[in-house]
Amino acid sequence: MAPKTHRPTNTYYAMPNYYRILGAYAITGLFACAHITSSPSTTPTAATPLWTNYFITLVVLLLMNPFLCFERTIIDEDRGKVVAKAPLIGFRSCEVQLDLEGVRNGVFDYDLRIGHGRNDERLQDGARYGRAF
Repeated sequence: MAPKTHRPTNTYYAMPNYYRILGAYAITGLFACAHITSSPSTTPTAATPLWTNYFITLVVLLLMNPFLCFERTIIDEDRGKVVAKAPLIGFRSCEVQLDLEGVRNGVFDYDLRIGHGRNDERLQDGARYGRAF
């Protein structure tokens, strides 16, 4: 029995509404926190946890950006050096695995959309994409 060989794939995380969600949370959360803490009955000690939670969740949302990646150099199947990128946070429900040969040949140019009909620039940058940490 011959050993199974797998075709190399790139793993992308498609989150088409990421920027809308981030913007809506940032603006709505900012105004909500400001409105709640501006009332005279709110003490500064009660306002501090509210603003702290807002900023912590905003940082977590910023880290979920699928374009925010660790970069390293690896040796690929052809014994050449190539840049490998892995996002910090990725959800399995947003995971898209594409055949590396198809990505190189431009087969998937229009399959990943990042919103507003624009193509995903990760398909043309020549890097290998792995699973998120």
